Amino acid sequence: MPLLYVLRHAEPQEYGSLDSPLSAQGLIQIDQVAEQIASTAHHAVQIYTSPVMRALHSAQRLHASLGVASRMHVDQHLLPDGDVDLLIERLQDADLDNALLVGHIPQLECLLNRLVDGYDSGLFRLGPGSLVSIAFDVCAAGCASEVAQFHPLTRHT
Repeated sequence: MPLLYVLRHAEPQEYGSLDSPLSAQGLIQIDQVAEQIASTAHHAVQIYTSPVMRALHSAQRLHASLGVASRMHVDQHLLPDGDVDLLIERLQDADLDNALLVGHIPQLECLLNRLVDGYDSGLFRLGPGSLVSIAFDVCAAGCASEVAQFHPLTRHT
């Protein structure tokens, strides 16, 4: 059964700016996510990311940390205001076995709710750097089951 990782970008230096890189806290969050993915039996082999800097920076750091051999895919369907139905259609055409999507809320929350519950149930709430893995036979509304959620710890200095 294919496993799909869904990651909300880590904390940026500045919310509201599309060009903001990750903050120091965001870098810690991504390192924690990389450790979590590396500790599982399933490693992400394909990374699909939004072109927005905070998501792209999150994906690039994960890509380097995990040593993923395949290239990253920058995908316009993962933009913050992206259409969830179009994203699901895009995912149906992609090789999603152990894929990792890096994007934004509310789109990713809506995507997870739709794939697991079949509608926008509000079940999933993603903070910065939150990772959810789901399993499915068919990428369609209501056809996935949640495998695990990981929320990085906040470290204060």
